[in-house]
Amino acid sequence: MDSEKIKRLKKHASSKGYNTLEDETVTLRNAISDSTITIRLPTELKNILKQQAAEKHIPYQRYVKSILIDAIKKTS
Repeated sequence: MDSEKIKRLKKHASSKGYNTLEDETVTLRNAISDSTITIRLPTELKNILKQQAAEKHIPYQRYVKSILIDAIKKTS
């Protein structure tokens, strides 16, 4: 893992109030994605997601995964 990615993970973890990078959520973010899903979205929503991901300098599919993880964390 490159140092820039580690810095981004640390910044994200601290902004979300995680105590350590070993937090379950960070573990999920770093897990190897070995399963796929297909979801139909309005083009406008997909474009918004891509734009937000670009602003954060991450691939949009990783950004969507991050949003899902955050939503699961909030509901548990």
